[in-house]
Parts: sequence; structure tokens; C-alpha cells
Amino acid sequence: MSMVNEYLSFKLGREEYGIPIQEVQEIKQLEPWNRIPTAPAHVKGILNLRGQIVSVIDLPHALKMPPFEAGPNSVMIVLQYASGHVGLLVDSVSDVIELAPTDIQPAPQLKGVNPDHLLGLGVHQERMIILLNIPSVLDLKNTAQAA
Repeated sequence: MSMVNEYLSFKLGREEYGIPIQEVQEIKQLEPWNRIPTAPAHVKGILNLRGQIVSVIDLPHALKMPPFEAGPNSVMIVLQYASGHVGLLVDSVSDVIELAPTDIQPAPQLKGVNPDHLLGLGVHQERMIILLNIPSVLDLKNTAQAA
């Protein structure tokens, strides 16, 4: 029997992305954050979430897309790693999907795309979901030090 993994799917622009659900601490409405003057461009600032400092990340900017602009469905996905908490700014959250290993294709080798940033491409009910390796995308060691 093959093991099924769950992923939280979300939208950035017209594209759908996914991250392993076990990395997700919570999904919350946007609230004001404090800017940090010398932080990298993709680090929008920090906020205090029930006593925990969260680095607010402009995920589209980190992926070399146009910077995040809040819309009516925008939320922050809060993740917890050994290096601390990060909040990813996304356009909207779709749902939690289950993917078996056979539903995930290897990421294509594309010029200018770091293969470590992608866990693969998931196929779910005619949808293609780009599965992100967030620690690699954000280089969390450096991001945590910036915040």
C-alpha cells in the first residue's frame, strides 16, 4: 500500500502551489506587521503572533514573481521550522489535497530554476500543483537571521 501525503494548496496569481500540510501551523487573516529596514526584499517584516515572532515573507517576490499585493482573499500561511516561524503571504488558500507518490511527477529541469526549490509537480483531479520546498526557497537559515 502506498503512503498518501497531504498538501495545503494555495494560489499565487493564476498558478496553484502546494506545501506539505505538516509544515503548516495555521492560516490567518492579514494584519499589520513591523518593517525591518535592512531585511532582504522578500522579508516584509515581523509580527508578534501570541508571543511568537513571525517573519512575514512576500512569497511571490521570493519566487521571482511580481511582489505581493493583498486582495480580498489574501491570507498568511504560518509555518514553523527549527529556525523559527515564517508567515507566507499568498493570494488565497484552496484546500488540503491528498497525493500518493504516483500522483507526483519529478520537477522538470529548467534553466534558471533551482531544482531544490521544488518537491515535484502534483496532479490532482485535472489540476497541476507546483509542490514547493519552502526551506530551500527561502533559505530559512538566512531569513531567520534577517528577522
